[in-house]
Amino acid sequence: MKINLIELANNLYMDLKNKGIEFNRYGFPVFPKEYLLTKTPEEILPFHHRNAAKNKAKAVISFYEEDEELYHRLKKLDFVVNECSKYMGIVGFDLSPCVFWNIQQQRFNVLLSQLITLYIATKGSKVIPNFRIGRLETLPALLSYPTESMFCVGSLGCSRKVTDFNLNQFKTKVLYSRPKKLLYYGKVLPPYKDFLDTLGIPVKSYVDYRTRSYHKTGEKQK
Repeated sequence: MKINLIELANNLYMDLKNKGIEFNRYGFPVFPKEYLLTKTPEEILPFHHRNAAKNKAKAVISFYEEDEELYHRLKKLDFVVNECSKYMGIVGFDLSPCVFWNIQQQRFNVLLSQLITLYIATKGSKVIPNFRIGRLETLPALLSYPTESMFCVGSLGCSRKVTDFNLNQFKTKVLYSRPKKLLYYGKVLPPYKDFLDTLGIPVKSYVDYRTRSYHKTGEKQK
């Protein structure tokens, strides 16, 4: 079954508008402060491996998965909503806004991810905003969240080399949004950590599920 993403975005938009959600002048939804998670989780797990949580009440579900997996989630969105309600909260949906794509495609994916995240939030799940955007033209998406919000970013699939482009993008996002705290799903590379330390922004990293699983397998073999 194929899914019409434009139709889905329109339906979610109308649903959220009917629930009183406002949209800013850039077209992105405004997240009410009460929808956001303020406590730091003990672990972050991708949706596919949610059942591996040690304690659901202290675990947050992320959508740091391949886009094809995420499209599959959208076909069963109510099931996703129900599953997420069993946990401490979620990280914002994560459709790719690849910086090499057409800027309108980037903007649409960021917007759709926010609409999906808000829809899940209106059903009762607390949210940690996703720090991921596309090129700097999509930067206003970070204005969707209250000031001093706690954000989460996934570093998997990203280049292990720190390029000037990536570092400048990161610095601009941080200065623009001024996160209260930044959670990292994966390894924090030193230049990013150093910049956050300079600004006094706390950062907490979480070992990704795949790496954690490999470590457990290695321990059993010893």
